[in-house]
Amino acid sequence: MTMQSPVLEAHRFGPRNGFEFDVRLYSFGVYVCQRYDGEGQAKVEQSSVFPDKTSFAKWCDAALVRHAEPLLQESLKRCVDDLFEVLRRSST
Repeated sequence: MTMQSPVLEAHRFGPRNGFEFDVRLYSFGVYVCQRYDGEGQAKVEQSSVFPDKTSFAKWCDAALVRHAEPLLQESLKRCVDDLFEVLRRSST
């Protein structure tokens, strides 16, 4: 698995209340980069590659954005679900 693979699709969410997400679809899974800027507090950047919907759902349900920005989280979940559907269709 290499990040040099072509990006099949990319999306950006935010910034909203300090949260921002970059989402990219690769042939091997969905890459999500979460950034949080606490305005004078900590700045956090976390990125992961999720090979399937289940692993993403577990991560998303535990993410801080769930409580701070539930609408942003729902948009992110819908987008990633759609991307996994694109990946599933492209592999058949």
